[in-house]
Amino acid sequence: FCSKYGPMSSENVKQILEKPFQRNLRILQDRFASYLRKEEKYLLTQNLEDIISGNTKLPYVGNDSKLEQERKRLAQKPNTFPYRMATITYAGSFFGAMQSMELDSLRYAMDIAETNGSIDKQQKDWFMIALGKALSRINNSTGQFAQYIKPNENNLDIIIKKRRKSTWNEFLSALDSISPIGTPDWRSKNQAFQKDAISLLSEIVNHKSKPAIVYADPPYSEAQYSRYYHILDTLVDYRYPPAKG
Repeated sequence: FCSKYGPMSSENVKQILEKPFQRNLRILQDRFASYLRKEEKYLLTQNLEDIISGNTKLPYVGNDSKLEQERKRLAQKPNTFPYRMATITYAGSFFGAMQSMELDSLRYAMDIAETNGSIDKQQKDWFMIALGKALSRINNSTGQFAQYIKPNENNLDIIIKKRRKSTWNEFLSALDSISPIGTPDWRSKNQAFQKDAISLLSEIVNHKSKPAIVYADPPYSEAQYSRYYHILDTLVDYRYPPAKG
């Protein structure tokens, strides 16, 4: 509603992000090669035991003390190279091993591009929107992030189909499918506010212009937040939070 311009084309974005993306990805592929071997095996055999071994049995911060200690160190310096938050947190659950490594590498490439001036804050916001859309396409769930699908004989086809998708390719595809609303002139006159509803209402009651659209995000419990919202927030914030529950 307020953007001065839309996202870059996927071709231009590819030129900007691909080198740092590949740099981070190569490091993760070397370190977590065993994850990838298990993933390649079950994609080939489509055997239930192989799929379980390459998914829900992979080590992650919630069940591996060494990874948890690493996470604690990285939480103090989240911009440490290589980026690996998704790989040590979500590989084998909502996302596959390669998908998680590509996800981490995309976040690294975005931050590098913003730091060196290749993109500005607004372009990075578009990148985040595209990444969120990509994650909605590849995530191993029933359509939202409440819980991931655990492998069993009845859902192997769904899991295999999801795991074959590339985070990188879906991100580039999403960039070409999103755009701002209306004309640049119309958007330049818009204002957007984001804060607690009670505080905002007290501030704008005497404002000259009145809201045309109100998006109300009602209160929800800690359980609802952790089930439905935390993944997208975590991957945007990228701060290596602890795994609980």
